[in-house]
Amino acid sequence: MDRFQRFPISTLALVLVGATAWAGAIPKAGTLAELQEGLRHSIQHSRDTSAIWGVEIVSALNGRLLFETNAAQRFIPASNTKLFTAALALDRLGTGHQVTTSVTITDPPDGHGVVEGDLVVRGGGDPSFSGSWHGDKWESAFDPLVVLVTRAGIRKIRGNVVVDDGRFRGPAHGRGWDEDDTHFAYGAAVSALTVGDNVLEASLTPGLHPGDPTTLRWTPVDDFQVPLARTTLGFDSVNLVATAPTNQPLRVEVQWRKSGRAVALKGSLPVGRKPYTLELPIPNPAEAFGAYLVEALARKNVMVDGGIRRMASPDLQIRTNRILLGSVASPPLADWIRPTLKNSQNLYAQLLLQTVGAEEEARPTWTDGQTTTADSGLRLLPLLLDKIGATTNTASLEEGSGLSRQNWVTPHAIVQLLSWTARQPYAATWMDSLAIGGVDGTLRNRLVHPNVRGRVRAKTGSLTGVAALAGYVTNRSGQGAVFSIVVNHWMHESAAECRSEIDQLVEQVADFQGPLD
Repeated sequence: MDRFQRFPISTLALVLVGATAWAGAIPKAGTLAELQEGLRHSIQHSRDTSAIWGVEIVSALNGRLLFETNAAQRFIPASNTKLFTAALALDRLGTGHQVTTSVTITDPPDGHGVVEGDLVVRGGGDPSFSGSWHGDKWESAFDPLVVLVTRAGIRKIRGNVVVDDGRFRGPAHGRGWDEDDTHFAYGAAVSALTVGDNVLEASLTPGLHPGDPTTLRWTPVDDFQVPLARTTLGFDSVNLVATAPTNQPLRVEVQWRKSGRAVALKGSLPVGRKPYTLELPIPNPAEAFGAYLVEALARKNVMVDGGIRRMASPDLQIRTNRILLGSVASPPLADWIRPTLKNSQNLYAQLLLQTVGAEEEARPTWTDGQTTTADSGLRLLPLLLDKIGATTNTASLEEGSGLSRQNWVTPHAIVQLLSWTARQPYAATWMDSLAIGGVDGTLRNRLVHPNVRGRVRAKTGSLTGVAALAGYVTNRSGQGAVFSIVVNHWMHESAAECRSEIDQLVEQVADFQGPLD
C-alpha cells in the first residue's frame, strides 16, 4: 500500500465545528513553511529538553505530509493504545455486535417455586451491569436477569449462585500492568462478569469537631439488605481518617493488605468539608457480580439459601445438563467504544480486546487452547496493521488499555490508523467516540478557547513521563488534518506542562489558514 492514501474530507464533517479564527497568543503562520517552522520551534523550546517528541501531521484530504519529527520511531503510546484496540474490535466484530449473559438452573422448580440445586450465571463480558449505564440505578441493570428467574416461577434457590466467568482465560489484569495500578480504579480487574465498572465507592464525611472520627460509607454495599451479598462484595476496612481543623489540608491514604480485600484508610479531613469520595477496585469481580444478583433477587422476594461460588472453584461439583432460563444481550459494541475512547476507560478497552479474542476462539478453525483470551485478540493485530498499510514492526501491544509500558507504536502508524478508520463504514461511530476539545471526555478541560473549542476530536494518553494526543483537527479555512503527537521521557515535574505544549502544537495547526491539501 502507499504510505498515505486519499480519503474524502466529507468523512471528517463531524469535526468541522466552530471553524472560526483562533485568536490565541501563538503567532499566525501565513504559509506552510511558516507553520512547519513554528511547530519545530515549539518542540525545540520545550521546557523539558530531555523529552523525546514524535509527531506526524498529514492532510485529511489527500494524506499530504505537513510535518513530522521522529514519526518512524517507536514510542510508548499510553492510552493511544486504545485506538488500536477499538479499531480492532470494530473491524472484527462491527458496531452492532453484542455479547450475552445467560442464566441456567440445575434442577427445575417444584410446585412451590423452589429450586433444590444451583442457579448459574455465565458472563460474556458485558460492561453494562452498572449504574453508570442506567441512570445511577444498579438495580435497573440487573432487572433483566431477575425477570428471567421470576418468569420461571422461582421463589427460592436451595443451592448456590454459581458465577461462571470462564469465557475469558488468563490473568485478571493486563500483561505489563504494574502492581500499583491494580490498587486504583483505573486498574480494575477484568472479568467476563463485570459489575459496577468493578469498583466500589467509599465516601468519608468529617465530624463536627477536630479530632472526631470521620464517617465511612460504602456505595452500594451499605444499602444491601442480604448479609451474604454484603460480606461477599464488601471490603474488610479500617477507617483511621480523623477530622482536622478547617485550616488543615485534606489528606487520605489507602493502605492495602496482602489479601487484596482488606484496606486501611488513614489521614484527615478538615471540619466543614464536603464528603470526600474515592473509588477502589473490586478484587473479585465475578463473586461481586453474584452478590449484586443475590441482592437484586431478594428485592423481588427470591431468596438464596446457599452461597456465592465461582465456577473455577476446585471443589465445586455442578451438573452439566442445566436448564436455560434465558439470556440478556449487551448494548451494541458501538456503545462500548464511546466511553472506551472518549473517557479512556481501561476496563472497557480490556473487555473489547478479550471479546475479540473470545470470538476468535469460538471459530471452528481455532486450535490453540493454551494462550490467554487477550493474546488471542492481540494475534489479530498484524492483520489490522496490514489493512491500514502499516508494517508489523510499527506497533506491538501487550494489552489493550495502554497501561503497559511494554506497548510501543510509531506516530506514523497512529496516523495511518486514524486515516484508515475515517474511511470505514463505522466512521461516524469512530468520530463520535473521540473526545472533543474543550467540550467533553478527557479533553473537556483542554483546547478550551472559544475559537478552537469543538474543532479537535482526539484520543489522549498519559503515563508518568509519557503524554500523547492523536486525532483530527480543523484549521481556520475549514480544512482537516490528521495528527499524532507522542512525548516520552518527560522528566519535568509538571505533566500538565507537557500536555499544554502538545495542545500548543495542535492550536498552531488550528490557527493556520493556508491550504493543507
